[in-house]
Amino acid sequence: MANTQQRPSLKVNDRIELLSNAGDKRQDLRNAKAFIDLKISDKSVKDFYLITYYDNGARDKVWMRRQAAVTGGQYYLELSPSADYKDANLLSVFLETTAPLASPTSLEAKICR
Repeated sequence: MANTQQRPSLKVNDRIELLSNAGDKRQDLRNAKAFIDLKISDKSVKDFYLITYYDNGARDKVWMRRQAAVTGGQYYLELSPSADYKDANLLSVFLETTAPLASPTSLEAKICR
């Protein structure tokens, strides 16, 4: 499962759906040892949230924050092995911005096992 999108700009608190696990291409990711691989073309983006939603109603919101010395651009997030998500299938992944970005950027997200 992968998705690439172009964004002309980002405002504070924009919530962008990066991946959707629905319809004919829905994958069974229950209890999968998997992670989200996120690439952001603008390497200055270093502070945002990744939010995962599951079919049991659970939600996992993780604050991704990197120091100024880190060049950024690529981020990894393991799908939670917590009991709250056991036997739940991933429905969608969102990025929520915490800082504005005036320049166009590309977002590429995929699930890796």
